Amino acid sequence: MKELDPETGEPLEEDNWVWSPQGLIAMHYPEMWGIVEFVGTGAEDLARDVTESERALWALRHAYYRQREHAVGHGSWARDAAELGLGSPPYPGLPWPPAFSLTPSGFEATLTLRDGSVAHIAEDGRSWISD
Repeated sequence: MKELDPETGEPLEEDNWVWSPQGLIAMHYPEMWGIVEFVGTGAEDLARDVTESERALWALRHAYYRQREHAVGHGSWARDAAELGLGSPPYPGLPWPPAFSLTPSGFEATLTLRDGSVAHIAEDGRSWISD
């Protein structure tokens, strides 16, 4: 139940806030939150390489946003990468372009990786890797 202003009887304004970068309320974009890795302490090098599957999922995320823009502008999902104007691969050596398939609920875009696994993203933004 909302707290009421004792003078007016109207609901008080919300008093909540989160830290977000300027220009984007990141709490509504969990894919922009980043990755947190817990490591032990010590002098070891903490840097790590981004894997091909991580790059593929991020590239598919960009295709997902383009697909959403296309649906708003055209009233339907694009059937292929050319329709979205997805040019060269966002990362050198990444298999490109993604394959699109229309599904009963929307679409799915996939990239088959060098190890044979497949990166997926669906119309709801869910992304995953399958064998």
